[in-house]
Formats: sequence, structure tokens, C-alpha cells
Amino acid sequence: SRIGEVTKVSVNWPGRLEGFENIKVLNNFCWELLNEDNVKIPGNQVQRTFTLPYDRWVFVQSVAQVKNRGEIMVQVQGSPKKIKPTVHARKGETTLESMQFLKAGTHVLLLNQSGDAKLKHLVVRAIPELQHSYYGADPRIRPYGRYNWDFLKKDVLPNINVMVGGLDHYRRGDAFERLKEWTDMGRGWISYKPIPWNLGSGEAVFKYWTETAGMQNPLVNGIIIDEANGGDLEAYDYFREAVEMMMADPKFKGKPVHPYCDMLTARDRSTKFARTCLKSGGNFVWEQYFSEVPEEKKARRAMHTNMVSRMPKWEEVFPGCTRRMVIILCYMSEPTESSNRLPDVNFKTYMDMQMELLANHPAFFSLGGIAWYHCGYS
Repeated sequence: SRIGEVTKVSVNWPGRLEGFENIKVLNNFCWELLNEDNVKIPGNQVQRTFTLPYDRWVFVQSVAQVKNRGEIMVQVQGSPKKIKPTVHARKGETTLESMQFLKAGTHVLLLNQSGDAKLKHLVVRAIPELQHSYYGADPRIRPYGRYNWDFLKKDVLPNINVMVGGLDHYRRGDAFERLKEWTDMGRGWISYKPIPWNLGSGEAVFKYWTETAGMQNPLVNGIIIDEANGGDLEAYDYFREAVEMMMADPKFKGKPVHPYCDMLTARDRSTKFARTCLKSGGNFVWEQYFSEVPEEKKARRAMHTNMVSRMPKWEEVFPGCTRRMVIILCYMSEPTESSNRLPDVNFKTYMDMQMELLANHPAFFSLGGIAWYHCGYS
């Protein structure tokens, strides 16, 4: 028998976003553009096309079976010459992955075969920027060892596409050597520099920021500046003027400024500065650091209050900025800064809850990137 009264509600469902007609949306971060098994390569070369709805990082995974003198090569057509193609040449079955940043539009994937080799599986996905903060930051507890390149190779480097630090701040001796190796893989590197609150002119700030490796080295993708917390302060005029001077100087073309920030939506001097950073090609790096709390309900309320409920304001003031935002969470779990403070709460579970929220809540669809602050406290 029926329980209760029947209620009907009309819903206006607008359908898929334009540009996503042939794309499989896996979550807010990740969209599948191509997925094919047992790829045939007649004449030893074939092409596959995929369409990217927004400027975004692209992940390519290929699985190949190679026998004697066989080879499979995978490469995005039109990639810069320095970016090496993915080559399956080792005998047996291998799985190889690559990442590179591409502009929105239709792209061609070149697939080449020579000798006795088969391309068993091919996947192309749009993914967010995946930052590591910071190269050169070692743990406070010395017996843990150094977080150098060799340490990062196994589990960190394969799973990120942008390295932060190591050049001007958190200097690491081999950073410039690793820079070429990293960018030859199609990955990005951003230098880190503090915000100079004590400098009293745009010219002085311009000089301070443009002397960095992030602005001087052609392999580096600009600078992350730390940190802009909003407010109608005169200093933001100097910061804005400095970024405008960089944009006007051909020497700094393609050198974005990315602010670490809290809310910059009050329509004041800090908002004008933030808008200028976006014009430079920079992303907002929005700081969202959550400490453990005793109850799950309170933990979810904190995430909703600080992230979900504030995201619409960002979009109101900077339309489309979700795609230009990297949300930096924290895994601080060492002295002298730690959010892992309650022995009866699982900190890793709380970290996972934050990622689950960002990956699935509609407010964060097409989020530009993810980072965690920072490895020196982990």
C-alpha cells in the first residue's frame, strides 16, 4: 500500500555543457577524451583526435606489447620539439604515461609502430594541475631524510605535473639541472617568491619579482607569490602596477604571476590586483587549511563553510575563475605546524574527505588544480 502523498516537482535540466558532447565526465577534475583497446596501426602510422573543452593538462596512458626490434611511439602533434615522445621499446608489456598542458580545441595524437609491436590500450584524459610544494623543502624531523629528487622519483614525480620552488626560495642545489629534465617531459615548474610588503612603489616590486628565476629563466612558468589575504591596502596598488609592468615588457611574455591567497572578492585594491594576475596568465592558489576536529559533522561543516559556500562569490567577481584556481589543502603533520593534532581522528581520512568534496561537489566543476602545503611539514 502507498505510504504518504505523491509530490511532483518540475526540474529544468540544461543538459551537458557546450563542448562536452563526446566527453565522459568522471568527476570535477577528470574527463575522459579517448579510450580504445587494441589500437590498429595500418601502414605503421595512425592518428586519433580528441577535443579539449578548456585549456587544461592532458594525461596520456599507453599500454604496448613489444617483441624483438619492435617499437610503439605516442605523441601529441605539434608538441614543442623539446618534449620527447612516449616510446615503448623495451621487450614485453609496458605501461607508459605522459602529461602536458594544451590549449582548448581539437588535438591530434600520432601513433607510430615499427617491427613486432602492438598498442593494446590507449587512454587520454583532461586533468587538473597537480602541484608539488616545494622542491627543496625537507622535513623538520631530520632522521626522515631529505626529500630530494631521488626520493620523489618513485611516488611523487609520476603523479604531479607542476613543481614549485627550489629555484629562488627553498633552494635545492640540483634544481636547475632537474628543470630541463622536467620540462623536457612536458611538465611545468613555478618559482616561489614572497610578497614584499615593505617596498613602497610599483617599480621596486617590479625589480624584486623580475630578478627571480621564475621571470629570467625561459624554462620556468612564472612565479607564485606568497601571500595575498585581501584588503584595501595601498600596497596592492604597487603589486598591481608591478604585474602590469611585467605584462607590458616583452621580456616577460608568458610569465604569469600566481598569488597564494584568501578571498580577494571585496572589489577593492586587492581585487584589482587579483584581476591583473589573471590577465597575466596566472591562477589563484586559494589556501584552504583544515585542522582536525573531534566530530565528522563538524569537519564537514567546516569544509562547507570555508569552501563550498564561498565558491559562488569567486565566480560572481571573477566569472570563469574556477578553471583558473588551484586549491591548496594542507597535510601539515610535523612540528612546528601541524593540523594532525587529535589522536582519535584519522588525519588521512580527513584529507580524503576534502578531496572527495572537491572532486564531486558541483561548485568545483572544472577546478583548475590541486596542491598540498607543504612537504616540509609532512
